[in-house]
Amino acid sequence: MGELKKIEDLAKDNFNIAKEEREVAFEAKRVGKSELERAKARLFLIKKELELVEACETFVEKDTNLLSKKKECKDSLNIPEDYLNEMHELLQINKKKAKIQKSITEIQKKIVVTEFQIAEERLELSIKTMNVANIRKKLSKKQLIYVKKVKSKASNEKIKTAEKQFTELQDELIDAREKVVKTANKIKKLNDKLADLKIQLSEKLSEWEKIRSI
Repeated sequence: MGELKKIEDLAKDNFNIAKEEREVAFEAKRVGKSELERAKARLFLIKKELELVEACETFVEKDTNLLSKKKECKDSLNIPEDYLNEMHELLQINKKKAKIQKSITEIQKKIVVTEFQIAEERLELSIKTMNVANIRKKLSKKQLIYVKKVKSKASNEKIKTAEKQFTELQDELIDAREKVVKTANKIKKLNDKLADLKIQLSEKLSEWEKIRSI
């Protein structure tokens, strides 16, 4: 009877845990959807920013080509050497600025893409957590049915059937929990990647602060 009491207590615990897991999964799903929408919007904006940065690079390249032509015609156009040197220095600075701006925007894009992936995985995690909760709830019911069958001295066949049903659900629960753990590990790796990207962004922003006022 001691073993039976353990199964009965476990059934009650599973029922309570399933209830908590469902609440967590519902909230996680709500937050996950919201994060996914924000990430989509940010990804759209960052793509537009990248287009602007690439346009700036094109302008710098055109100015460089124009300066080369001016140098070729400096005598006929009577262009002072000092002016050409100043323009050359300015273009070099603008090139460096454009390069850093592009690096910053590309890192920002990687950050947003990673945040989007995290949001997707969190949404997936909420679905898998809900699945765990549903299996656990079923398991709780089957465990209580088994206890009831034993207590009521049902036939061996009915007891064995009830036992088989809850042991199968126990295996199903283990598999479902493993899937939750795998998804949680994916999220951890993506968060580590996100942290590294933010460090890279911070370094590039420091470079930008040094050159922006020149």
